[in-house]
Amino acid sequence: MKLKDILLIISSSVILTSCNYLDVVPSEIPQLSDAFKNEATAQNYIMGNVYGYIPTESSIAENPALLSTDELDIPWRNDKTNFKAYHINLGTLDTSSPYFNLWEGANGSKALYKGIREAYVFLENIDQVPDLDVAKKARWIAEAHFLIGYYHFCLLRQYGPIIVARNSVDMNAPEEQRYPRRPVDNCFNFILENIDYAINNGLPQSVTSNEWGRITTLIAKSLKSRILLYRASPIFNGNEDYSNFKDSDGTILVNTVYDAEKWKAAADISFEAIQMAETKGVKLYKCSTNSSLTFADSLLKAKDLTGIIPGQRPKISYNSLSEEKRKEYDYRYTMVDPWNCELIWGFTNIENNQTWQRHSMLRPYTFNGISPTLKMVEAYYTRNGLPIEQDPEFDYEKRYQLVAADNVHCYDRTLRLHYNREPRFYASIAFDNSIYELRGANILCEMRFNKPYGKQSQDASSTGYLVKKGVHPSSDCQQSGQTGLLVKYPFPLIRLAELYLNYAEALNEYEGEASHSKIIPYLDKIRERAGIPALLKSWSKARYPKTSFTKDEMREIIHRERMIELSFEGHRMWDVRRWKIARQEFDQDVKGWDVSGQSVEEFYNVSGDMAQPQIVADRNFPNEKYALWPISITEIQKNRNLVQTDGW
Repeated sequence: MKLKDILLIISSSVILTSCNYLDVVPSEIPQLSDAFKNEATAQNYIMGNVYGYIPTESSIAENPALLSTDELDIPWRNDKTNFKAYHINLGTLDTSSPYFNLWEGANGSKALYKGIREAYVFLENIDQVPDLDVAKKARWIAEAHFLIGYYHFCLLRQYGPIIVARNSVDMNAPEEQRYPRRPVDNCFNFILENIDYAINNGLPQSVTSNEWGRITTLIAKSLKSRILLYRASPIFNGNEDYSNFKDSDGTILVNTVYDAEKWKAAADISFEAIQMAETKGVKLYKCSTNSSLTFADSLLKAKDLTGIIPGQRPKISYNSLSEEKRKEYDYRYTMVDPWNCELIWGFTNIENNQTWQRHSMLRPYTFNGISPTLKMVEAYYTRNGLPIEQDPEFDYEKRYQLVAADNVHCYDRTLRLHYNREPRFYASIAFDNSIYELRGANILCEMRFNKPYGKQSQDASSTGYLVKKGVHPSSDCQQSGQTGLLVKYPFPLIRLAELYLNYAEALNEYEGEASHSKIIPYLDKIRERAGIPALLKSWSKARYPKTSFTKDEMREIIHRERMIELSFEGHRMWDVRRWKIARQEFDQDVKGWDVSGQSVEEFYNVSGDMAQPQIVADRNFPNEKYALWPISITEIQKNRNLVQTDGW
């Protein structure tokens, strides 16, 4: 089995299976020296006990960022075991048993301080390995430093100021040996020290296919782009709201003095990472006209699409699709085409009952319930590349009007809202009577009550929409509990489009209008792949035309572009927190349609010829300080040197 097919299993010890030579080294080995007696056992240790703590980003049960967002809703609201993230939306995060407790490794999360300790154990013992190749040793040491930095970063973005572990600190050590939280700038500096060490001391420039997923210089430099972007962001850069967030000795833990140079540092490293990526052949994903991928014909008539699993239709080549349909597939395959040209770092996906694809794809034998909100649906641009409220060709005031089917995207009456939208909308969102490309065929996605994909049980949309993004069009699951027919892919941790957006955001914040001639070309690269006109071309035809933008206007454009381009990939929960707009964005009722409606009119709650959205779920984001996690009461009691997160 290749590294790209690794399966992470977390139990009392961390285990990672991969290549044949990566046998498990249990943490409870009789003597630690056994783990370093030769090259093979040492490699087992770094792959199993150090890499093994990488958070499972593809799991809706382990990654809070997939469900704790305004992008979507779910029908399984009473299940606090598998859907803890949803309950963060409700304001129920607390200090007694915090959800996704990365600090201690509880309530849905891996114990990252234990992972850090494993990395130090590796570093402290690697010299014991006899006759170890010098280059291999340097690489392993660099990987360990990278993961020390990465695990600290994962803790920092969740808790803010954290304990900086500079050695293999036992988190259960006596109180006098335990450490306090450090100022957030100190934490960032330590993280960057480790990432820089990895970049400069042994990481490979590239890896072969049997090692995909292992750290390279490009991965490390790309992660540094994200780290510096977070460091420059309002939550950590001049945040006066945390002026009383102090250690027991009075040290302020979050910087209250704004430093614009942090944005410059983020812009510079993002540009370096982009240049390195493009030099190595990384590029925005576009299916080749000679691609070996096949696509279902999405222009079939409704009469050809009957039953829960319609008959298989002849597959057609990418080259025979219209340009608009090609753009839809380009974007959808960006996420699900394994190890494609845009992916910089991927987490090898585990296909089980808690992964994104299993909960998104249509029944039977899958869960059919990841439900985009009406807010997310309205966030996508029109086909002209404009916000729906800005496009004079889009009848915004009548967007909830029922209109006839067009037999391309919809096969019965639907809302005007669903027509003339950008290709990323159709690649990501399924609505009633739309086409869902799945199982190698086109499926008529009827979502009204008692229809094949409508509300028959709790495994159905709660908003009237379902997700297509993250579901491979060829995936299938024909037997209950079977996952073998799902097309597996590495969940994207970093892809090139993020670097373009990081660069645009950081440079706009640093230089304002003077930067726009430099950053607009990168935004246009994303827009061109998405199948919409260039930014200035679109806005020159807006309801209120623009030929240039202020810094604030460009910030809004970049924020919206991140929301669309990186949708459902686990970015938005962190983005709105670091921008200090989480309460503004998340403390809103979720709107959608009446999924108990049997007719089109009932489903859309039509009054006259206009649909009436309804509230389908409440949200509660108590205050802006809810953006940072509390440390559990038990941990505070164990370590009297810790102070609780401000606001908790």
